[in-house]
Amino acid sequence: MEARRQGQPNNWPQWHGPTRDCLVGGPAWPTSLGKDHLKLLWHVDLGPGYPGPIVAKDRVFVAETKDKKTEIVLAL
Repeated sequence: MEARRQGQPNNWPQWHGPTRDCLVGGPAWPTSLGKDHLKLLWHVDLGPGYPGPIVAKDRVFVAETKDKKTEIVLAL
């Protein structure tokens, strides 16, 4: 069985995840999302852009468009 389906941390290196099936490993999703379940740890304001985030080890890669013509990729 794959590590991501066993709840171990994994990377999200491409569109729809490691095997392009949109599945995320880990514990079961809670039945409700009250204040006890989610806590915002950080936030980054981005301009418009088509790509979704890519997660690789300790970085999150995102893209945005500045001034409607310049595309920028950030490694957070």
